Amino acid sequence: LNIPFQLQNQASIALKTLSVDPILRPDDAKVSYLISYISNCHYLHIDLYAISDRVLRVLANNIIASLKTIVECFDEF
Repeated sequence: LNIPFQLQNQASIALKTLSVDPILRPDDAKVSYLISYISNCHYLHIDLYAISDRVLRVLANNIIASLKTIVECFDEF
């Protein structure tokens, strides 16, 4: 997943917020995060690894739901 942010601070906050959530079954899935700057935009890159499609789908849904909440908080503040 590549999520664009206008400010590097926003991408950093999203990374820190998402990275504290532990993976419930670390043997089944892994997540890695990276921030990059491309063409006047900061991106939060999220790499997802899972042992099955089902585990990957659940993991992606949880991360996207958390990202939605993070972005809504940015909009409010």
